[in-house]
Amino acid sequence: MTHDLSGRVFLVTGATEGIGKAATREFARRGACITLIGRDRGKTERVLAELEAENGNKHLDFLIGDLSRLADVRRIADEFKAKHNGVDPLSETVN
Repeated sequence: MTHDLSGRVFLVTGATEGIGKAATREFARRGACITLIGRDRGKTERVLAELEAENGNKHLDFLIGDLSRLADVRRIADEFKAKHNGVDPLSETVN
């Protein structure tokens, strides 16, 4: 069964490749509002464009930073909080 995720907000790390990209693709297909976290701006922009082209979801954006750096983690958190009221727990939205 496919659950509609419209109106749900996800923050996804590792969204530019592997399982993170696959999960992001599925969430986008289901209509979720997604912020991708990436280290490489060009790669992250390409993945975002792919996702938008695949399913027309316009509720996608990204933040750039290296999560191994505490200063980047704090900045990303602040930027995310400035745009969103919170994040939806995956366990409550996809099960």
